[in-house]
Amino acid sequence: MIKKLEAYDEYPTAHLKTVLNSEWDVLSALSRTLKKFRTYPKLSWVKSHQDDMVFDEKTMPLNAYLNSEADELATIGLKRLQEKPIVPLDPHTFKWSDNIFDLIDWDIFRPVYKKHLATKGIQWIHKFCIKKLPTGERVHQRDHFHDNRCASCLEDEDDDHILQCSKRRSVRKKVVNQINVLRKTVDKNLCDILQEGLMAYFKRDCMSNTMFRIRGGKGMERYKNLIDEQTVIGWDNLLRGKFTKEWRIQQKAYKTRLRLVDPIEYDKLKRMKKQNQEQHNDANNNKKTTRSKNKTEEFHGFFQSIVPIILEMWTDRCIDRNTPVLGGRIVAEYESLCKKVTHLYTLREMVLPEDEIKIYDETLLSKLADTNQQLKKWINRWRPVIDHSMKRVKELAQDNSKPIWQHFTANKPAKTKVSRKRKPSKQLKPKKYSNNPLTNVYTRLKKKRSSSRVLPVIKKIKHKVNHLISSLYNKLGKKRSTSREQTALEVGKQIIDDRFGDEPK
Repeated sequence: MIKKLEAYDEYPTAHLKTVLNSEWDVLSALSRTLKKFRTYPKLSWVKSHQDDMVFDEKTMPLNAYLNSEADELATIGLKRLQEKPIVPLDPHTFKWSDNIFDLIDWDIFRPVYKKHLATKGIQWIHKFCIKKLPTGERVHQRDHFHDNRCASCLEDEDDDHILQCSKRRSVRKKVVNQINVLRKTVDKNLCDILQEGLMAYFKRDCMSNTMFRIRGGKGMERYKNLIDEQTVIGWDNLLRGKFTKEWRIQQKAYKTRLRLVDPIEYDKLKRMKKQNQEQHNDANNNKKTTRSKNKTEEFHGFFQSIVPIILEMWTDRCIDRNTPVLGGRIVAEYESLCKKVTHLYTLREMVLPEDEIKIYDETLLSKLADTNQQLKKWINRWRPVIDHSMKRVKELAQDNSKPIWQHFTANKPAKTKVSRKRKPSKQLKPKKYSNNPLTNVYTRLKKKRSSSRVLPVIKKIKHKVNHLISSLYNKLGKKRSTSREQTALEVGKQIIDDRFGDEPK
């Protein structure tokens, strides 16, 4: 610091060289103050905090004493200064009046903002909360060569269009899912108001008509101030952490009503919740005492859960906008992704019922309206699940199914073997000539024997003449005739003589 002050007066324009220095405001203030003295004081370095030492034998040096007095005066002046600004934000940023800042519950906004600063940095969260993100409209105003249209739907892109784009409907679905988580602990009427207001903002509906319809509901009279104040603040600013204090007031009143309706049951549920929390801490070996949560923990948790959703949506938007289009690559990629998603939707009836609810939670047309990055994430997330679910369905079908013949009270399964034999024809078979004596002169080969084998020679059977009978005929003076030319009468007259003498007389 001393060297910089000495370099301040080396030449007339030396002070201009230190304008970009981080300590320029302090250096310029010290330089102007030193020039006011008639005699330019001498600068020297003094060791700090010497007043903490005990000087019994000798007194404190003068320079150390003056340094201690200066530190004390600086501490008094710092306490008199206002530590925090009057308002955490410039009222003219959102065109609000001065009293609107008193309506906003900054205890919901501040913890999430600081946590995101510590983990992700200040750049995105700060620009998002004050509506300074580099949208197409804002970039086009700075440089007219940039297109002011949305890369997904080709409409004019402003701060509201980022959340209202028809091609980014998955953001709405995820926000609604976070509202459903709130229903476990928050008043259902508050959740209905929150969901109706955000959906009207997403769909660009008339907000006054929507709020008028909500006020006409049963038991909605007590939420009139909440609806009016949040409408003045803006439902788009609710997504940026600007909740009215009425949300916390109405939630506290809801818990009071629950306790007054049934105090015993309320205390019982509270004890059970405390026991479950202690068991959970013991399971995680967390022996430290957990600090008390903020009273607005429900809405604080809601805002903390939707910030990553919007950040992811902004990242996908930047990828779609800044990816160079070479030969229509993005269009071709979108068509390819649409075909894959359509094919996976055709397998809807082939997965398990419990998986169908999780995977196909929206219609095909709604899914195809997403961006390329969202379609890629959906395919990579659910394609393995669909394949495994289809395989599981086949296994369960084989285990739980029985043969069809048992449905008809049959004793045995049906014959599944198909016979290829020809049915016997009704025509008469031709007569076998092998049994005919005129043709029965050859031996037939068996079917499996080779036809190249030489057939054996069959000799004709010759009938031998019985010489004994012929000699007897010769003795009787007769001839043995074998002729077939004799008539039947001649044959009948031939009578053999009675050799035994028993002829009747």
